[in-house]
Amino acid sequence: MSKFQEKRNSYKPSYSNQCLVVERGDGCFVDANNAKVCLYHPNGDIYLEFDNFKRKIKYVIFSKKYIVTIDEEIITVISLNLRCHHIYIHDKMDMNFPLALSSCETFLAINNGKTITIWNLNDRKKYKVLDPYLTWVDAMFFSPDGNKIAISCIDDNFLVIMDVEGNGYYLIKTCAPRVLLRWMVFNDKQVLFLKNEIMYSYDFPE
Repeated sequence: MSKFQEKRNSYKPSYSNQCLVVERGDGCFVDANNAKVCLYHPNGDIYLEFDNFKRKIKYVIFSKKYIVTIDEEIITVISLNLRCHHIYIHDKMDMNFPLALSSCETFLAINNGKTITIWNLNDRKKYKVLDPYLTWVDAMFFSPDGNKIAISCIDDNFLVIMDVEGNGYYLIKTCAPRVLLRWMVFNDKQVLFLKNEIMYSYDFPE
C-alpha cells in the first residue's frame, strides 16, 4: 500500500475527510484535514506545511504549481514555486462543484451558482465573469488547452461550451436528466462525458 493510501485510510471512511487527501501524478500528495495543508513526498515525508488557516478546509485541488483550498468563503491559492498564500475572498460558492483548474494552470474557475468567475492565476486578477444562461451550474471542466470551458446543469439537462472570453456559445442537449456530470473531456471536434456510469459522445458540426 502506498503512503498516500495509508494516509487516506487513516481517516474515518467519510467523504469529507478522505477527499481532502489528494494525490498528484508524480506520487506526491497533500493532506488538507485539520485546518492545515501538508505536502508529502511519495515516501511519506513532509515537504511543506501551511497551518495559518482559521477554519476547516472543505475542498482542495493539487496540481504541479498550486494547491487551491476552500475554507468557508475564502479561496486560498498556494503557489508551490513562491511558497506563499494568495487569498481571494469570494461569497456565494456552490460547494458541490466549486472550482475547476485549467490544465495549463493559468485559469481558475469559481462556481457562483448561476455564473462563473474566471481568475488568471499568473496575474492574480479576476479575468472574466461568464453567464452560461442555465438555471444552475452543477459542474465545470476545462478543455486540454485551457481556452474553453464546459458547464453543465442537471435541471436544464444541457451542457454549454464557451471560451474563457465568453464567446463561441455552444449548447448540447444531454441524456440522463437529474444526474450530475462527473467526468468529461473535449476538444474542438468532439466531447465525451460520463453520466450515470454511461459514456456519451457528441461530435461538433463542421
